[in-house]
Parts: sequence; C-alpha cells; structure tokens
Amino acid sequence: MGIVSAFMENDHAYLDRLWAVFLNERKNLARSSGRLARFKRRLKLHVRLEDEFLFPRLTDYCGLAKNTGLTGMARRDHAVILKLLGLVEKAYRDRRFEKVMLAGGNLDRALKKHRNREGAIQYPVSDRFIHRSEWRRMLIKVYGRAINQKMI
Repeated sequence: MGIVSAFMENDHAYLDRLWAVFLNERKNLARSSGRLARFKRRLKLHVRLEDEFLFPRLTDYCGLAKNTGLTGMARRDHAVILKLLGLVEKAYRDRRFEKVMLAGGNLDRALKKHRNREGAIQYPVSDRFIHRSEWRRMLIKVYGRAINQKMI
C-alpha cells in the first residue's frame, strides 16, 4: 500500500471510530455534542485535503478537466456528505434522536460508498505519482505540524 492509500485508509478508519462513538453516546448530550463537533472538524479537514490538494493533483496527472470524472464525483459526494452531516446536527440540536439516527444512517452509507470508491481508484493512482515529500507538505498544510509523523 502506498503513502496516500495508507494515510487515507487510516484517516477513514479514524473518522469511522469518531462517528461510532458519537452514535453510541448520542443520549448523553454533554458528551456527545463534543464528539459530533470533533467528527465534523476532522471530516472537514479530510475533505479539504482531498478537494484542495489531492484531487487537483490527480486531475492534472490524469489530464482531466476540473470537476470531471471520478474527482468530480468525489466532490459531489463531499457536498452530499456535508449536507447529511448538517441534517444530523440540526436533528441533534432539536433533540430529535430518531431523526439523528435516520440522517446518521444515510450519512454512514454515503461515507462507506464514497470511501470504497476512493480506495479503489483515486488513492492507488495517487500513490503512483505523489512523492512522500509532496504528500508531507500537503498534510502539513491541512492538518498542521501536529500530524502524526508515522503517517507521512
């Protein structure tokens, strides 16, 4: 597994754990509110890494027009994922836990579908041309110097 695939696979797994912890603690309002905020922050960093750095590089490498092909589809997925997250947040604020679970289930399915598509194509292709030093610069721009150095 290459550096892009390895990092992104680990980041997806981390997001999955944050999401699962939120869903398991949803009735403890004080605690689960922080979990949802943490998930949202990390998801937005992940989306930023892909949309602002990885996908433009992949699009250039493949000679595609911006927002076409699989990177265009992934960006549209991101919009859907963030909209579903917004629905979860609203239902959570309104203390409508049935709606949290409904929107959360839809979000979970969208995340899994999106992750599988990226893991099958975008990441393995990116592994072929993104050098470790370039990847490290991308990660530091998004996550800051606090990023786990073992991951890059």
